[in-house]
Amino acid sequence: MSPVGRVLFLQRTLPPEVSAAGSLALDLAHGFAAAGWEAGMAAAIGRPDLPPDASGGCVEIRRAGRAGFDRASVASRALALPAAFGGIFQAGLSFPKPDLVISLSDPPLGVVLGAAVAALWRARHLHWCQDLYPETAAAAGILGASSPAFRLLRGISRAAMRSCDAVVVPGRCMARGLLPLRTRVVANWARLPEIPPCPRPPGERFRILYSGNIGRAHEFGGVLGAARLLAGGPVEFVFCGRGPMAAGLVRAAAGLPNVSFHDPVDEGSLAAHLAACDAHLITLGTKFCGLVVPSKLYDSCLAGRPVLFAGPAESETALAIRGNSLGLAVPADDPRALAAAVGTLIADAAFRGACGENAREFAARNRAGRAFAQFLLLAEQICSADGISQKTS
Repeated sequence: MSPVGRVLFLQRTLPPEVSAAGSLALDLAHGFAAAGWEAGMAAAIGRPDLPPDASGGCVEIRRAGRAGFDRASVASRALALPAAFGGIFQAGLSFPKPDLVISLSDPPLGVVLGAAVAALWRARHLHWCQDLYPETAAAAGILGASSPAFRLLRGISRAAMRSCDAVVVPGRCMARGLLPLRTRVVANWARLPEIPPCPRPPGERFRILYSGNIGRAHEFGGVLGAARLLAGGPVEFVFCGRGPMAAGLVRAAAGLPNVSFHDPVDEGSLAAHLAACDAHLITLGTKFCGLVVPSKLYDSCLAGRPVLFAGPAESETALAIRGNSLGLAVPADDPRALAAAVGTLIADAAFRGACGENAREFAARNRAGRAFAQFLLLAEQICSADGISQKTS
């Protein structure tokens, strides 16, 4: 039986390497394959023990070049980009001609790579923008927002996006920043299986869990300020993860008796790990609103715990929390507001329980199947003669 069509994903790192975007991309590739598409994924070689060619079930994966870099080093990441671009490009051209190319934003400016591969194959191009570059690099202080390099890279990125048949973003805040480009908002999804209700043991301190990447887009000053204000109470802040800002955060939290740090847990233990808290913490720096949308919200909600968000009110995470009554959202730089939010959760068990139930229902609504259906419909429209295949201006 002939496939519906051929789709080719371009993404720097894929499982078993740790990458939130890579895991989501692999999920979506399986969704296309289940719908009858022939799905391939072109990636760069990160870990030397990974084979150049592999099969992720019904999805073919090909790797070339090198993608290895030190995540904590800006210079290492920058130096690794040319090899990653070259490897993904080489792997992408080794596949049969695709009907649709789906590029992601890892590597940064992946939309430019996607535009080049799609043009060579004369294929349609959908860009799935998880992080907006080079704006994210400017917000992190890696590039000057008024520098010639930033203006050049931004011009190239926007030109590549205008050439796309569609740009998909995970949040409304990001869609607003990309006007007048033709964008579609498709939320990310919960990747874990169901997490059964798991009551917290009585008598333990109220545990607030931050689980995931400790990266440059995340703001922790207000969180540490709140921890200081609550240091004498029955509250603990638990951080589980790694990232370029982890070492600095550990140093900044030195001496705080209610803050602890732990290595990430393996995937098999993640469900129990997410349930072993009273509330989940998500943070986002104000400068990154509309540039980055944290994906940890969906799996965190599976545990049936309220969510505390320290970040901009206009971000997708804050909008989702307020719109679905999942917890409380406060500014990232306001420790008193965060401490007050923690106090509300501790004092009001009924409110805490209602937020937890709402969170569980929200996660159930945002499963992969819902997003797959949106992507598949969009792909069908793009690839059809009478769909939305006309290039944006």
